[in-house]
Amino acid sequence: GKDEFFQTLVYSMIDTYSTDEVNIYLIDFGAETLINYLDAPQVGDVVLSSDDEKLYNLIKYLYATMTKRKKMFTQYGGNYSGYIQHSGEKMPSIVVCINSIDIMNELYAEILEKYISVIREGAKYGIYFVITVNTPNGMRFKLKQNFS
Repeated sequence: GKDEFFQTLVYSMIDTYSTDEVNIYLIDFGAETLINYLDAPQVGDVVLSSDDEKLYNLIKYLYATMTKRKKMFTQYGGNYSGYIQHSGEKMPSIVVCINSIDIMNELYAEILEKYISVIREGAKYGIYFVITVNTPNGMRFKLKQNFS
């Protein structure tokens, strides 16, 4: 179910939105089938379970983007939707899909710690996360409290 969900979600975003509207980053610690979308123009990168350097680079990119957007959005209500509505500019949303975050936590707990603040604050700046876990208790409390 999880892998099919992500396949459907990513395909729908690619089919519906242009690169001016959405940039997608895929972290696949599941069946690693999301690699099939690597060549889509909306997909910035696909990170697999053995790609620790890509995982580090993605969090650096997300932090830098969030910092840049914080500064840009201050005169537009401090958030993504205010900026889009009032600036007259286009800026793509960033969607980060993490398949099997519980496995990511087992392999890269220290990197996942860095992702938590972007997960917590990102939506305000147009950075959204979609995650899956393998078991109902597979997500740490510190991470779980950032999702409704």
